[in-house]
Amino acid sequence: MATASSYHQFSRGRSSGNERATGVGVPQQNGQQVGSSSSAHASVASRLKPRSEAGDKSGLQPIPTVTLLSLPDELLSRIFGLVHAVYQRDKPGMPPIGALLISKRITAIANRIWMRVLVAPSDFYHYRNDAYFAGVLSRSDTSVYTQEIDLSLGGIYFHLPMAVVARLFASRKLAVHYPSGQAIVPSIRAAWGDLVEHLPALTDLELPMIDEPLGRVISAVAKERSLCLHGAWHAYDPALRLSNVTGHVVRGPASPCRFAWTSAKRIELSSESFESHAAWTIIGDLEILEEQAAPLPLEILKLDLDNVAKPVEFYELWRNSTFAQICGLLKSFPNLDALTLDTLRYYASAPSPAATLSDRARFTQLIESTELERIASFPFLPALIAFLVPTKQSATPFPLKHLRLEICDRALISPAYGQLLTTLLETICGIFSDEGIQNLAIITRRAPNMAGTSLVPSVTQLTVGRRHVLSEKAQLEKLRHFIANFPNVQDLVLESLYYGASTAGLHLALSSAQRFQQLFADRQMQRAIANPFLIALVASLLPTRVLRLIVRDKSLPGCELRFTRPAAEREFFGVEKWTVE
Repeated sequence: MATASSYHQFSRGRSSGNERATGVGVPQQNGQQVGSSSSAHASVASRLKPRSEAGDKSGLQPIPTVTLLSLPDELLSRIFGLVHAVYQRDKPGMPPIGALLISKRITAIANRIWMRVLVAPSDFYHYRNDAYFAGVLSRSDTSVYTQEIDLSLGGIYFHLPMAVVARLFASRKLAVHYPSGQAIVPSIRAAWGDLVEHLPALTDLELPMIDEPLGRVISAVAKERSLCLHGAWHAYDPALRLSNVTGHVVRGPASPCRFAWTSAKRIELSSESFESHAAWTIIGDLEILEEQAAPLPLEILKLDLDNVAKPVEFYELWRNSTFAQICGLLKSFPNLDALTLDTLRYYASAPSPAATLSDRARFTQLIESTELERIASFPFLPALIAFLVPTKQSATPFPLKHLRLEICDRALISPAYGQLLTTLLETICGIFSDEGIQNLAIITRRAPNMAGTSLVPSVTQLTVGRRHVLSEKAQLEKLRHFIANFPNVQDLVLESLYYGASTAGLHLALSSAQRFQQLFADRQMQRAIANPFLIALVASLLPTRVLRLIVRDKSLPGCELRFTRPAAEREFFGVEKWTVE
């Protein structure tokens, strides 16, 4: 869900007679490239006015104020949902209900929202825990409205929480957290099993550990419903088959066990606790090729390799036949639609003679390394993509539609880096040109120098970042040329840009994140439309098929500047501020 505010309009100097004036146009300069004249941008910026300021001239009337009770039920539900989400994030617990008693209508709308998610305090503070669950028991409607439960167990006072939660039969999601490094009491494991059996609507289960007894309970329950599982597996009996498990999120060390799933559609592997283990070893634990008669109907595979604790050990796991093993396992997922290689980083190998490095070992060479010549012999990133997105002549095409590559390079000043990155991305785009990739994200620190020769017509959604410099004309041109490689893009997302100084007084010493925060500040939309570099970028997209340009920064999650137009032939963009959950 998203909300918008502060609308402005950019145009190319011409509008049809039936268009309602909500702003002032950005004229295209004849005989000049857009963005080549700072004085022209200053003139354009001075002509753009917020809707409220232009009301008298355009004939628009001020927006009337409204009262809370005058809003429709749908908007009231949305408002109370946002308030509840903020409260649960900042102060988990039973939300106050006094404000809901102002009218029966408010109570009826907000009550089910207030009770939908329960976040219980840790049982370490048992006096707070007891008071919380006593309050839950006192409300007869919690068993009907509660759908998500979040428990934090760490002490010995777990009987009351378990007993209360077992009465919330409408719950669809249960998350149980346990302190890391603390032994789990066997009686708690038994209570988890009882809890799963007593929640018939449960479809999402997050536990810190799933052992063999609990695995048997889950296996029996999974025959009656689909389950998405989160947690680490230990001592799991390979004879058990989870026939209706739709997804699993694995966090923590790899287990020596073997899984025998038959219907998993989504698998997310996280390395946040890995030391000498890699996510690939867990994929190997599935034993898909040997254990299953039918291919796994996997649709989404997410590999998060961001927090590898020991790069040297991580490197060792890529030796020998690991790359071939990955390719073999991926062949077992004929329905794969979305593959996420989250924060794809390559760590330097242990010191060894260059002659001993095999081709597969070269796959691990560090992009962040200052020894940039290694990227010239970097064949396996394109090779992996070539395997996932084969040419039309391939007998078994891979139905991959979404791909995000995040190349965290830091060698920003070397001329050799830019050419090597350009070669790499041209190879990737050359592979994509024959297939149906629709959603592509390529995150680098500089725009590659690609002159539009590697056209990828299938891509309609493109994400580009990070820290592309809009204040340098050469970098802006590179960014525009790179986008031109995807002629049918309709949704363009730019992440964490560098804006430079602007005529609106943005200080040169401000960071990129601070600049975005100023652009997004309340009642400061004039800053966005006064930034000459942002204007130049938006104006350069007028001849393209881009319908939506979204500009965002990781410093403000959920905050976006959106430049939109209803059709490619329309010669203007409207700009709005959006807040997205």
